[in-house]
Amino acid sequence: MLKNGGQLTIMNTKIKFFLIDFFLLVSGIIIIFFITPSGYFFSTIKKIYIFCVVVFPFYLCVKFVLLHFVYKKKNYFRLVFAICIFFTGIYATFIEPYMLFIKKIEIKSPKIKTPIKILHITDIQSTNVGWYEKKVFKKISELNPDIVCHTGDYLQNLRGANLKFNLKKLSDLVSGLPDTTYQFAVGGSTDYRYKLNEIFTGKNIFPLIDNSVEIKINNDIFRVIGLTEKSIFNLASPAVLNENISDTAYNILLGHQPDLIYHLRWKKNIDLCLAGHTHGGQVNIPLYGPIITMSGVEKKYARGFNKIENTYLNVSNGVGVEHLQNVMPIRLFCPPDITLITIKPE
Repeated sequence: MLKNGGQLTIMNTKIKFFLIDFFLLVSGIIIIFFITPSGYFFSTIKKIYIFCVVVFPFYLCVKFVLLHFVYKKKNYFRLVFAICIFFTGIYATFIEPYMLFIKKIEIKSPKIKTPIKILHITDIQSTNVGWYEKKVFKKISELNPDIVCHTGDYLQNLRGANLKFNLKKLSDLVSGLPDTTYQFAVGGSTDYRYKLNEIFTGKNIFPLIDNSVEIKINNDIFRVIGLTEKSIFNLASPAVLNENISDTAYNILLGHQPDLIYHLRWKKNIDLCLAGHTHGGQVNIPLYGPIITMSGVEKKYARGFNKIENTYLNVSNGVGVEHLQNVMPIRLFCPPDITLITIKPE
């Protein structure tokens, strides 16, 4: 009888723990469901993230307190695990998204007689231009590039007077770079509420909308071509490529989406491609890489610097993060960056 009674007690305890677990976890899921918007992919990401870094650690802490003080079972693993998850969430939300890195790359070209510095910046994606964006442009000024290439997604989640105010602030940062620095810009996925020339205006600043500009620095000629997203996803070779690729100049192709690499088969004389959009995945798993890139290109081309036949491709992690559906800033093992590419004579 004692044996059966003991087994019954253990079973009752397990049922009790199961009900407690069920109540805590389901309550957390219900709360998240009602306090976050629904109906979009990034809403789902937001729900999953809040559950992982808030609800689940809270559940582990409650379970630890219950076991430790009520049932006198010492198990510190739950507490340590909860603390680690919570502080990982703090780091991924409030620290890494603002840890700006500068990637420096050197390449050679027979078309170049004097070293040239090209800075690639993408996906500022700001909801309020402030100290962080000022820090980014201060870094750009310190690097003193000859050419700055902007590849889309400048502001997000802004409308009306707030949008106009931030357009002015970002435009001031852009025009605050030296006049001797050439700047080129293409549009991205979040730029449909405004025109590029509302940000990019001034001496040696060129917004590109399926067109190109040719410049001369020292004795070297550069042709910079900018594709819209519509042209990037055009199955045929866009007219701007057919008409603007130079046989003698150093050809730089700009586009927001890295999918522009699929046009390389049409034109072999493109020397450098610059793109963004993927944010490097924002969340990367060690030894695996980005969980999702929101791009049609292979994962190996969705972030970083690569060579495809005769063309170099740089897909930057970007400066900002996704804010659609008011998703919180998240970066893990994928800090923001700007890329300084130095091209030297071959």
